[in-house]
Amino acid sequence: MLNTFLQFYVDHQWLALPLAMLSAVGVGILWMGWLTLMLTAFGQRLWLWGFAILLLPVPASQCFALRHPTMNPWANRLVTVSYTHLTLPTKRIV
Repeated sequence: MLNTFLQFYVDHQWLALPLAMLSAVGVGILWMGWLTLMLTAFGQRLWLWGFAILLLPVPASQCFALRHPTMNPWANRLVTVSYTHLTLPTKRIV
């Protein structure tokens, strides 16, 4: 299994390196969203949400973002991507 992966990597570096870089950037942005939502929850004294995001960041941060959409809209966009966010027009304040 490992030999197959390494052989694919050596044969297709032009594809594997950009995918690895994009994956690292994506994980970093997602982690930043989790951290921001956790700090927002602690700052608003929502202790249960803060500790839930700290212990289980994937489900808890998405639930927090959907439950409190106006608390930190910037971080909500980092952790939640759904069909409605991508396709439906939203009201934007300029």
